[in-house]
Amino acid sequence: MHTQEINEYPEDVKAEFLRVSEWIR
Repeated sequence: MHTQEINEYPEDVKAEFLRVSEWIR
């Protein structure tokens, strides 16, 4: 996944992605 693609996502989607990343840890 490219950084530009991530930046195109809304803030809530990025927050959800970070939440899932922490859950995986």
